[in-house]
Amino acid sequence: MILQSKLLALVNEVLGQTAKLRRGGLQATYFCPKCNHYKRKLEISLETGQYHCWVCHFRGTYLGSLLTKINAPRHYRSQLFELTKDVRLVRRKSKSETVEEQLSLPEDFISLSNPPKHDANFAEHMQEYRRAMAYLKNRGIGLEDICRYNIGYCEQGEYRDCVIIPSYDDEGKLNYFSSRYYYPHPWLKYKNAPFSKNIVGFECFVNYDAEIGVSLVEGCFDAIAIRNNAVPMFGTFPSRKLLDCLGLYRVKRVNICLDSDAIREALRIYEKLVLEGTAADNIHLLVLPEKDPSEMGFDWIHRLLTQSKPLTMDTFVRLKLRYS
Repeated sequence: MILQSKLLALVNEVLGQTAKLRRGGLQATYFCPKCNHYKRKLEISLETGQYHCWVCHFRGTYLGSLLTKINAPRHYRSQLFELTKDVRLVRRKSKSETVEEQLSLPEDFISLSNPPKHDANFAEHMQEYRRAMAYLKNRGIGLEDICRYNIGYCEQGEYRDCVIIPSYDDEGKLNYFSSRYYYPHPWLKYKNAPFSKNIVGFECFVNYDAEIGVSLVEGCFDAIAIRNNAVPMFGTFPSRKLLDCLGLYRVKRVNICLDSDAIREALRIYEKLVLEGTAADNIHLLVLPEKDPSEMGFDWIHRLLTQSKPLTMDTFVRLKLRYS
């Protein structure tokens, strides 16, 4: 209990509040510094280090990330380190966390950042490597992108003949991956990971405070083509977690960049963002002519982003009537 008491005193000082305690003094409740709800909705476990706001879903698995996210002075983080460096906080795993921990890249994943090594099957490995690299080159993806996104491929197994594009969360942990066949396939073009899509794609690269805003796109290749703050939705509608993050961090601008044949879906996204109050006055709809972002390239897309104007409600209503 001595450790919990010291942690409580530290968190009280950082947040400038006096906690209300529950569960025998092991759980502290505060007013959330992110959403500023009028009730104490931020709960912090002094036993495990986990925290969660039940209104805005501001959450994390250890107190260090809490101090980082609220930009606490460095000396508080040093104090936390000194308190916990010799103690392993007990963490109880929920069912959902157990599932998340099972997510990993395919067992046969091979990074494309390094060519195959010389061995007995070098010629065969090199052929597959070149096939995968040629496919990516045709999609406008070079070696810099391959290294940045840790793109790889599989020569065998469930994802045989596929390039693999991983997605990592804001703590650098794998939260999803997508794949594309680099050989012509009779009925499939891609195969996604059999896990929940309730994530923020490429979250490790997202800056919610950027002036250019956050760009919502369908797939990973579109996000790589746009580069600047682009989030793949792995579909045509944002996940609940992505919507929560856009609202939580009060993004300055949202760019909806979907394929030219997905105008109805784009309007649905705009309507949802307006209803939730997310960048309501600064939502840009980029109607892409015939090609998707990965085909148009970075320079073209960047010009569209810088020249576009926010979508007005009048324009939205006209488009809604036209495409309904």
